[in-house]
Amino acid sequence: MTAYVLILALGLAAGCIGGIIGTGSSIILLPVLVYTFGPKQAVPIMAVASVMGNFARVLA
Repeated sequence: MTAYVLILALGLAAGCIGGIIGTGSSIILLPVLVYTFGPKQAVPIMAVASVMGNFARVLA
């Protein structure tokens, strides 16, 4: 449970930093995902998150 809270907190921070700077959120979030889920699951999770983030930017 605490791993999900850590991912949520770092995801929020990475999203804020990525919104301000324009990039870099995957660099912050990917190591935590790899540590929590392993590399085979972290890459698709990050890909889905990137697609969702880009879709939100298109809508905005």
